[in-house]
Amino acid sequence: MPNRKAGQISRLKSYTPRSREQRSQNSGKKVRYAVVGLGYIAQIAVLPAFKHARNSELRALVSSDPKKLKELGRKYGVSNTYSYEDYASCLESGEVDAVYIALPNVMHREYAERAARAGIHVLCEKPMAITEQECESMIEAAQRNRVKLMIAYRLHFEEANLRAVDIVNSGKLGQPRIFNRYLFREEPVEVSAFTGKSGDKRFREVDEACSAVMRFPQDKLATFTSSFGAASISSYEVLGTRGTLRLDPAYEFAEPLRYELTVNEKKQTKKFPKRDQFAPELIYFSNCVLKDKDPEPSGLEGLADVRIIRALYRSAESGSPVKLESFPLRKRPAPAQEITSPPIQKPKLVNAQSPSGS
Repeated sequence: MPNRKAGQISRLKSYTPRSREQRSQNSGKKVRYAVVGLGYIAQIAVLPAFKHARNSELRALVSSDPKKLKELGRKYGVSNTYSYEDYASCLESGEVDAVYIALPNVMHREYAERAARAGIHVLCEKPMAITEQECESMIEAAQRNRVKLMIAYRLHFEEANLRAVDIVNSGKLGQPRIFNRYLFREEPVEVSAFTGKSGDKRFREVDEACSAVMRFPQDKLATFTSSFGAASISSYEVLGTRGTLRLDPAYEFAEPLRYELTVNEKKQTKKFPKRDQFAPELIYFSNCVLKDKDPEPSGLEGLADVRIIRALYRSAESGSPVKLESFPLRKRPAPAQEITSPPIQKPKLVNAQSPSGS
């Protein structure tokens, strides 16, 4: 991260936040949420997840769309509805203890910090923000106001993904050499990226595709390509000195997941049934609030990712690799975090569509 003072990172890492007392009208058995932003991810996954999160209660909705507020409020039995202009009233109503922020990325910082200043805990969709400075500001706001801040990395609680982490760390694959970031449980030390466009008019204002290579300690490498213009895939593969592990699909939240482990030419497959991946986030974060525990993934995890994204942008713009300063994290996703919930039925969307436009 450019121009970063070592003391600033140390200060953010060493802080152990404590939550405020439960707000008035709260029995202490459930954390009461306002879902802020009622777009696709909120409607398709977050709102239905409260059915399976017994320690969490949906108490308020915030949106600029009156139709969404009316229809979704009626569907989920929520009478406390607010426009964005009335967000302060929502925070000061005494009806909510936490917010789930499902807004566009550029709005995360403002709405997270306003919640923190009101003593409201924050569960924020990823990416955390658009710059490292905004991430740091969100972390500091949570620290200053003694509230919990967690970034919504749903796969930190998903069995298939945590099994993959465990396999890589167990040594079954030998020394892991190639793959992605947190299965290595380390931060990259250098990144290179390239972007491209095919001339499709849909991508006049954004990059159509991006490919990246990330170098980790001991010269482990991670590569990935993301594209808005190619067919959808959801898989990853880890290559070790003795074997490979492939998950396909790996990232989907609306279908079963599957992995194939190959060691010494012997293959083993395992399927994981379709599950609700968002209820575990709510359950875990609510437990952190009720029991005054520090969440993982924290704001530092969100900051770690944003600094990598920003470095990739700089590399793509300059055409040169970009080195990253050391950024050790105290906590990493582990099998003990696994939480399973039964699948949900796909709800009917109100004035929203999937990212693919379908």
